[in-house]
Amino acid sequence: MSQKYQFTRSITNDLYCAAFLLCQGCTLQELLHNGRSRVSFVLSGDNIEHLRAAYDNGETVRLNVRSFRDNLISVRRRMDAEHRSVYNAHHHRTAQPQC
Repeated sequence: MSQKYQFTRSITNDLYCAAFLLCQGCTLQELLHNGRSRVSFVLSGDNIEHLRAAYDNGETVRLNVRSFRDNLISVRRRMDAEHRSVYNAHHHRTAQPQC
């Protein structure tokens, strides 16, 4: 028995790609921070390799614009929260105790 699509993961730094994949039914599993200002989005879902190839190749796809907008806002908020979290953790480690 062969499966047409497998459940796999994809990692991207592209905010718009992440929002596109979410619109297509993929799930945002986690955000990875590289210690600098970049965040990577880890997504999973059925057919994700095909969807990622369609995005990368600029294929014409059907997309609900409102869903794309909502997912873009959601991903940006998660990314901003991650940046704040990393900044606060770094700031608290380097802050000198006050007397």
